[in-house]
Amino acid sequence: MCISPKQMDDLDERARAVEDYARANAGNNSAQHVADRYVALHAQHGWPVPVRAGVQIEPPPGRLFPKTVRGKHGVNYQIRSAFPAGGIYVRLEDERTGEVAEYQVEINGLNAVEVTVKLR
Repeated sequence: MCISPKQMDDLDERARAVEDYARANAGNNSAQHVADRYVALHAQHGWPVPVRAGVQIEPPPGRLFPKTVRGKHGVNYQIRSAFPAGGIYVRLEDERTGEVAEYQVEINGLNAVEVTVKLR
């Protein structure tokens, strides 16, 4: 497949725009931004959410997977704003115990998200 110089320039411009957005929002802990990243990186694919290094959760969890509810209108990710604190509250399922609990999820400074607190 051949790519024209114009197409290559367009792709470079898009890549730069994505990188600029990522750099500008690397520390953005607003609920909307964290929710968008959480859905795009974890909930949409069912991938586990990492626990921030140094965070103590008792008992120590296994991998924490997004807990979604499927309804007749699609998938509900069950996300709440953590205002006035940063980030969001989500329900995650502990792979080891099967327990479903609510956790606070925040941006990690690299435009990804991490669990920071277990609420209940």
